[in-house]
Amino acid sequence: IESKKQKETELRSKYITASEDNVIHAIDLAKSTMSFTHNDIDKSSEILGVPKNLIIDLLALEKGESYKLSKLDFHTINKNYYLNVSTKDALTAIENRGALEQQVKDLIYKKEDFYLCFIDLNKFKAINDIYGHDAGDEALKFVAEAMQKANPKGLNGRNGGDEFIMIIFDKHEAVMDKFKQLLTKNMKFKEHKIPVSASIGFTQSTNDLLLDDLIKVADENMYSNKKTT
Repeated sequence: IESKKQKETELRSKYITASEDNVIHAIDLAKSTMSFTHNDIDKSSEILGVPKNLIIDLLALEKGESYKLSKLDFHTINKNYYLNVSTKDALTAIENRGALEQQVKDLIYKKEDFYLCFIDLNKFKAINDIYGHDAGDEALKFVAEAMQKANPKGLNGRNGGDEFIMIIFDKHEAVMDKFKQLLTKNMKFKEHKIPVSASIGFTQSTNDLLLDDLIKVADENMYSNKKTT
């Protein structure tokens, strides 16, 4: 009976036309997703969970032109955008600052233990100055990829600029060793092999410190470690 009710609900949603406001909102989300994927229509289609033709139709609409978008397609676009785009950093595709902040709040509320690792790239300005801003962007992506490989079961995010954060739930020392090892492999950019390194600070979660406080403690620990090494 439940399965039948669900099918009926899906069928109704599929054939009910979304409102004009919904269509306008869907267009905005499609544009934002295309920007996020650097105009990769296949990737955008995969992220939003709708066919490429639907995205193309939405983007081709002229101002004031009507379009029959089903409620089901609208809800699919809306849900997948907020799950896969609005919480992600546009350049590196890992969690953005807002998503990290919310997830840390949730972890503290649930009283889950974790380690916060604060990562600050070394001589990032020099990479931009010597090799150009495209190389700087590649360096940020390089670090993000290393984080995801080293910490697949945790949370990986960009705090902003050349600062990154890993939320590690288990065996934080092993995760950090793997991350450091991955960074020793020089980044390839055109004909260049560019060294990328980072300063790293740790702190353990408590029940009363939110993201900014945890970053501050990790940052202080990072500078303490620099002085003793």
